[in-house]
Amino acid sequence: EKIELTASTVFERFGSRYQWVKEAIQTRAGRVRTLVEGQHTIRAERIVESADKDVKVNGRTIHLG
Repeated sequence: EKIELTASTVFERFGSRYQWVKEAIQTRAGRVRTLVEGQHTIRAERIVESADKDVKVNGRTIHLG
């Protein structure tokens, strides 16, 4: 099965949204911005982040290791 959506703009608003994906999610974008009012949690076996230029981390306290 396949659903394909083509639009110049898509706006979504939910009370809650949950996704379960068996294999992979891929996003290609010129820019990605996520705004979270509370806590943002990511859990993974392995996380890889890379940048061609500067990486900035700003926080009152940053714990590594």
